[in-house]
This record gives sequence, structure tokens and C-alpha cells, in this order.
Amino acid sequence: ALRPDLVLANLDRQTLLLLCDALTQYVSHGARLLLSGLLIDQEQEIVEAFSKAGAMLSQRREQEGWVALELLMAESCEGAN
Repeated sequence: ALRPDLVLANLDRQTLLLLCDALTQYVSHGARLLLSGLLIDQEQEIVEAFSKAGAMLSQRREQEGWVALELLMAESCEGAN
């Protein structure tokens, strides 16, 4: 099955935490995951949750108290299917 190069999730903190595993499974190796809709004080919790699921923080943007994060999938021993 084809997988996307980019997944954008403009969702609130609670929804991102609930969908963390699904979002990281959906993104294949090399794909980018963009998360937005987060307040700056929620950033660390989100980064930690997605890191535990195998995604690495690549870039962040901050504007007027809001933050957007770009995550990439960590290297996999299994390779991409």
C-alpha cells in the first residue's frame, strides 16, 4: 500500500495524545509528520509521547504562544514496506 510523504495533524493536545500511536504507525520511514494546534507549554509532553512511539523532533516553529512541530520517524531495523 502507498503511504503519504506528509501527514498534517492540526489537533488539540488531548486528541494528539490519543492518536499518537495511530499517527506514528501511519507515517512510514522518511515521511514527515506535522503537528500544530499546540500551546508552547504542551510541547514537551507531545514531543515525549511521540518520541516514545518512534518519532524524532526535526523542526519547530513558534508564533504568538502556539507551536508547530515537524517529526520524522526514527530509523527502523525492519526497513520500509
